[in-house]
Amino acid sequence: MDNGRNLFRYRTERSGKVVLDGGGVIDCLIRNISSGGVSLEVATPDKVPDKFTLTIQGMPDKHRCHVTWRTGNKLGVEYL
Repeated sequence: MDNGRNLFRYRTERSGKVVLDGGGVIDCLIRNISSGGVSLEVATPDKVPDKFTLTIQGMPDKHRCHVTWRTGNKLGVEYL
């Protein structure tokens, strides 16, 4: 699948958590995932900072992330 990206992304519908640096958590839905980042949806995108830690259901690692784009309630993030 060539979607103009350097990394292949897998479609998924996993639950995730945006963990805020100052405390607090925002639930999210992971829409696609690659080795370099994810696309996710949140109910309150304005509450998501540019940098945060992401946990994904069924995956043991926590990922430090940076938002690369925002459209409505969808965000594209890359792993730092």
